[in-house]
Amino acid sequence: MQGKGKNKNSDSGSEARHHEDTEEGAPQSSITEELQDLETGLDRLSEQTTKSKKEPVASYPNDSFSGIYVINEGEFDDQRQDMTDASSWAIPWSDLMMTMFILFAVMLVYTLSERDLKDALAKENNVREKSLYAEKAKGPVFEFGPEQLFEMSRQTVKEANIEDIDVEMGSDRSVKVSVRGPMLFDLGSAELRDTTKDFLKKMSVVLSKTENEVHIVGHTDNYPIHSEAFPTNWELSSARAARVARFLIEQGSLSPERFTVIGNAMYRPSVPNETLENKQKNRRVEIIITKDTYKGTSGG
Repeated sequence: MQGKGKNKNSDSGSEARHHEDTEEGAPQSSITEELQDLETGLDRLSEQTTKSKKEPVASYPNDSFSGIYVINEGEFDDQRQDMTDASSWAIPWSDLMMTMFILFAVMLVYTLSERDLKDALAKENNVREKSLYAEKAKGPVFEFGPEQLFEMSRQTVKEANIEDIDVEMGSDRSVKVSVRGPMLFDLGSAELRDTTKDFLKKMSVVLSKTENEVHIVGHTDNYPIHSEAFPTNWELSSARAARVARFLIEQGSLSPERFTVIGNAMYRPSVPNETLENKQKNRRVEIIITKDTYKGTSGG
């Protein structure tokens, strides 16, 4: 009985120890294994997290299943560089276009300003020329007949009190005022004398009162001239006629289109060149007021 009881006690003790091992030993080993598994899992998760940070994920349509395409950093940089290279021409091209636009704009402005400057200078020259030559004298323009022009010319010569001037009416009803050379010019010269300028000023007033055409004709005697300025009598007679015409135009602000300048040299003498007195008469400039009214040219 005791033996059995002892055995029962022994068995009870063994069961107690086994229960104690079950309560303390076995659970402790299981917890340790679970902790190790947990640490292993955390290590894997950490490795995956680190790897995911190094390898960026970009969303690209790849297929109908995932829709996600993973590229590494190097491949991503290559694609970004390709896109940059493809669009890198746009900025310098736009700069070039802007430079060309500015260049053409400057050229256009320069061309327009140069043309405007030329037009302005041309207009200014025309105004100066008109103010010097073409403007009519202030006052009304009358339609005088030949008889009235003849009387006006005679009155002008009378007021000038000059002897070497003849006034006559031609067969074609033109009025001719003939001024002999010694009063107008020195021998061999085409420069007007001061004593003649007052008379020519008065004649310019007469011419300003009408629109008739005017012929200025120069003559010389038969004495030949050979100088640097006037190689022949043609040049001398023409220069004297031109000088008188220009003086009348300037003083009376007359239209130069009304004037015709002629040089006859020695070939249209009024009297034979046989005496010194006749030679002086042949050295003359004629102011011929024709009966024709100047109407301008067809070309404007």
